[in-house]
Amino acid sequence: MKKQQRRKRGSRAMNAKMLQFTVEETNLIGIYRMPSRLETILELERRKKRLCDPVVQQVAKQAMVKLAEISDEDFNTWDWCVIGE
Repeated sequence: MKKQQRRKRGSRAMNAKMLQFTVEETNLIGIYRMPSRLETILELERRKKRLCDPVVQQVAKQAMVKLAEISDEDFNTWDWCVIGE
């Protein structure tokens, strides 16, 4: 029982981490990590559609590409502060 509670707390903490992507260290887009890689990509797509700044839209696009390139295993252990190219 205690182990299950610890796991739940740990997963909540992991889900609360923020994904941050930057372009030329000036523009930033941040989203909360979703439970799966696909859900995170879909959330970025939703955000991208709502953003007006074309540079920030490009950041969202780069973030989606980066997430599409990694495996589900890497997604679970990924460092959640990623600098876009």
